[in-house]
Amino acid sequence: MSFLKPTSLPLIRPLFANGLYANPFNTFQMMGLKNVMKWQFSKNTAPLPSVAELNERLPVLPINKEQLNNPAQDKIQCTWIGHATMFVQLGGYNIITDPVFCERVSPISFMGPKRFRPTPCAINDLPNIDAVIISHNHYDHLDHEAVVNITAHHKDTQWYVPKGMKSWFASARTGVNPHHITEMTWWEEATLTKSGSRSGLGVVCTPSQHWSKRTAFDDCKQLWCSWVLKTAPNSQPSSSSSSSSSSSSSSSSSESSSSSVPIQPNDDGKSFFFAGDTGYCEAFPQIGEALGPFDLAAIPIGAYEPRWFMKYAHINPEDAVQVHRDIRARKSIAMHWGTFVLTDEHV
Repeated sequence: MSFLKPTSLPLIRPLFANGLYANPFNTFQMMGLKNVMKWQFSKNTAPLPSVAELNERLPVLPINKEQLNNPAQDKIQCTWIGHATMFVQLGGYNIITDPVFCERVSPISFMGPKRFRPTPCAINDLPNIDAVIISHNHYDHLDHEAVVNITAHHKDTQWYVPKGMKSWFASARTGVNPHHITEMTWWEEATLTKSGSRSGLGVVCTPSQHWSKRTAFDDCKQLWCSWVLKTAPNSQPSSSSSSSSSSSSSSSSSESSSSSVPIQPNDDGKSFFFAGDTGYCEAFPQIGEALGPFDLAAIPIGAYEPRWFMKYAHINPEDAVQVHRDIRARKSIAMHWGTFVLTDEHV
C-alpha cells in the first residue's frame, strides 16, 4: 500500500545533473569557501557552560531497559540518545536514526567538535535494532564506528539511506550486508517486515534542504533527506529477522539525552517524522499534506548561528515551530542540540 495522499502541487523532487544532487528550493544557497572563511574569522562562539551547570540543566539520564524492552504496543516510544540519534519504537519495530556514539564528529579522531554530553548507553545496551534510517553523510549524522558496532550486534538490521550512499558502506568496510541496504529518493516508499510480525512498517523518504559531503572530493554526490515511519491503520504487531521491500510512488521536548516519550497514535495508524538536518523550505507543508498528520516528530533546533551563514542548511527554534505546524505534528521533540558545539549560539 502507498501512504502518500494526493497533493495540491506536484511532489517536490531533488535536482540531479552530472552526478551531483542539488536542492530545488529558492530558499537554498550553497556557502562557498569565501563565506566559510568570513564566518571562521568573525566567529564568536558562546562559551561552554561548566560541567556542574550542564549536569544541572542538561542531565543525562540512564536508559530504562525495562521500558525499552517492553514498549507499549499501542503507543510510539522515542528515546533521545543525543544530537540527532533517536531510538524509535512503534508498531513492534525498533528503529534508530542517524546513529552517532563517537566522541568527535570529524574525519580526524583527535580533532573536530567534541561531545560535551555523554551518551546514556552503548549500542549493545539497546534492544534489537530492526532498522536504521540515515538522513545524510555528514560526520555528526553518520558515525562509522557506530555502523560497525550496530552490524556486529544486530546482523539482520535493515538500512535505509538516501540515493548514492550505498557505495560508502562497502568502501568504508562497515560489514553491512549490501542486501540489507535500501537506497531511496524523495517520496519513494519501502516496507520493513520481520518474522513474527503480522504487519509491516512503512518507510518513506521525504525532502529536506541540506547538502552532503564526506571527503574533500564528494560534494553533493549523495542525496540528503528526511524520513517518515508509518504503521498501517489498525495494525496488530507481535514480536522478530528483518527484511525490506521498496517501490517508487508518485502522487498529485525532552530535557535529557535519555527520555522515552510514549505518544498515543492517530486514527490512521502510528506515524513518526524525522527531519534529519535541514534549512526551512517549502517541502514541509507538502510533507504535511501528503503524509500528515504525525503523532510525533523529531525536529532539529541547534547549529543555527550566525543566521546569514547557517539558515540555508539549519533551522533555528522559531523555524522548528513552523515545521511542526507545517507537517501537522501532534507533538515534537527537539533534537540536534545539547551534544556538540558546532556553531556560535549558546548550547
